[in-house]
Amino acid sequence: MSEFSGVQASSSPKDSVTNVIQRGQAHLMRRLDSLKNAIQAARDTDSSYVEEWTERLSVIVSAFDTKHASLPETVDAAQWEAEEKRYEEFDRRRCDISILIKRCGADLCASNTETQQPGVSNSRSKVRLPEIPMPSFNGAWETWPTFRDSFVSMIDGHPKLSDVDKLMYLKRVVTKEAAQLIDAVETTAANYSVAWELLKDRYENKKVLVRR
Repeated sequence: MSEFSGVQASSSPKDSVTNVIQRGQAHLMRRLDSLKNAIQAARDTDSSYVEEWTERLSVIVSAFDTKHASLPETVDAAQWEAEEKRYEEFDRRRCDISILIKRCGADLCASNTETQQPGVSNSRSKVRLPEIPMPSFNGAWETWPTFRDSFVSMIDGHPKLSDVDKLMYLKRVVTKEAAQLIDAVETTAANYSVAWELLKDRYENKKVLVRR
């Protein structure tokens, strides 16, 4: 009878509850892996995907935390150590998936920003120029070569700027006498070359430049 009692004691209700909880945790681990595979295999995602993945991850994490908290307080030290390792592994996988979802959201946001807005006919018109100071030109002959070369390099030769943008920048950086020369030129794509030629005709005088 004493041996039978010992066997009975080893199969306590506490152990049965622990085994059920651990099987549930293993199932949630597999659900995490399935979610990760789905995210990595997804193509042409949109915001609804990101929202769904975030919700599914939240449900899985909540369920795992609930099972972790429901473990009997009477489990021995070895069982607690195994449970802590299991929780750390779950948290590592959760973190990996959370980062994947955030990256998808960031890529989606960047893609939406780059998408051409309705009513914009020229996608080049919203280009951000490099943060290099643009020299201004006030009509002083001796500063024309420096201004001319800088403007040609940074604005005139920029492959993603429309002619309208170039004319707007040109009008922004010329002042005083030079500004008066092109002030009456209407800001249109066709007029960029007109304004630039007006300035060149006025200040591209080699004799004067050499003398100055």
